[in-house]
Amino acid sequence: MNPEFDVVVFGCGPAGATIARCLSRLQHSVALIQRERRSSSWPRWETLSPGALSLLQFYHEDIWPKIESLLIPCRSSILWVQEDVLNPRDQHAILVDRNRLDPLLLASAEAAGARRVDGAPASSRFVIDAGGRASAFPAARLMLGPSMLSLSAQVADIALSPRSTLVESLENGWLWAGRGDHTNSTVMFFLSPRLVSRWPALTRTSAFCELLQRSSLAVPGTCPQLVSKITVRDATAAQRKPVESDRMLRVGDSALTLDPMSGQGVQHALTSASQASAVLHTLLVREVSAAFAREFFQSRHVEAAREHTAAFTAFYRRQNRHEGDFWRERVGEDLNSTLLEPSSERPSLDYSMHERLVVSKEARWKETPVMAGEFISAVSALYHPSLTRPVAYLEGRLASELLNCFSGSMSGFEWLEAWRTMLPDAARLRAFRFLTRHGILQPERTELQYYSPTKNWEASPPCHNRIFESSG
Repeated sequence: MNPEFDVVVFGCGPAGATIARCLSRLQHSVALIQRERRSSSWPRWETLSPGALSLLQFYHEDIWPKIESLLIPCRSSILWVQEDVLNPRDQHAILVDRNRLDPLLLASAEAAGARRVDGAPASSRFVIDAGGRASAFPAARLMLGPSMLSLSAQVADIALSPRSTLVESLENGWLWAGRGDHTNSTVMFFLSPRLVSRWPALTRTSAFCELLQRSSLAVPGTCPQLVSKITVRDATAAQRKPVESDRMLRVGDSALTLDPMSGQGVQHALTSASQASAVLHTLLVREVSAAFAREFFQSRHVEAAREHTAAFTAFYRRQNRHEGDFWRERVGEDLNSTLLEPSSERPSLDYSMHERLVVSKEARWKETPVMAGEFISAVSALYHPSLTRPVAYLEGRLASELLNCFSGSMSGFEWLEAWRTMLPDAARLRAFRFLTRHGILQPERTELQYYSPTKNWEASPPCHNRIFESSG
């Protein structure tokens, strides 16, 4: 009996809608199952990173003009460390109402051929869990940091200008506030569950307002007014297995729930969906590459979890305005120390251009799964102790083509000349800087190490199996 659909996607947020659109455009039959949401007249503001904007435009080009009309440029203020108080800094950000964005993405998926269905189809070859934090599929969660709750409400009479956002560290937590062109603002507190559990249910509103009064959002002589109920949600960074079985994958927040501090939830959802679509297309069309495809998806997930944990841990460690229990829980081990940073003792570009350079003896090549167009394929990737991940491409060209087609030593000028037919001038220079900065191209007669690797490449953790294209 033939399956009714190739793929069934549970969840119609950015991850679910994007993977459904990608697979439908590749001529696969896709069913979309949307969980019922309680309608709300209040906007659900979220900031979009530049990467998220680029991905939305790329994967949903058919509705990009409509998406663009929803975007609200705003001023973003940060009060995180002592220096921010003494020298306030403003940045630019983009706000979007998810209550208006998500239906557009769903319409884009349906326009590509995905079918929205009520109830589970009779059968399908693969299942995608894109249900987000509140996925209906039971699975064990591995916490990536201390537990955290978000408490959000619509608030009036606070010191937040139209078209602006604020991130502020507090004594026992932090807040995010956003305001579009409306009179009211969205305020979200991120707090320890232990603190919230000490609030009697009937006093939650007064406790929320008290936190507001102790923040920079308070207006002297005015009491903030809550114009909506307080919504409480789990905001803990956590992960689930991305490949649950031979038939099921998890994408977006269902697989990796980011700490809200990252501000990259939509970008992560779109990236995860694009990777999963290539994996599923490979599984559906090239079964011989199934093992490589699953390895690719698992390794990308592990790497994303590791890098995200290191990033938000480092950001929490920077906070120096408060020393409450919330912050002491988040100091922990400095996970950023595992990410190797360049030594200050590295040769200048001018020196490298004249010195005779060879490929480091520590460079190794290994077949590694990569996302190549619409499929997952295996290519020869470069491993080196100075790299936190293998390198398959440099400026759009296979790294093996740039490094393995020459032997012996050459000056920097000669290396650049050898790549003249392969890369444009600016790209050649970026690739050269990358290779010399990481000690992959190094002086012919030297034992100088520009990095201090702590482990051999063969012992690298699975999260190193991510392929990236260097930007120099």
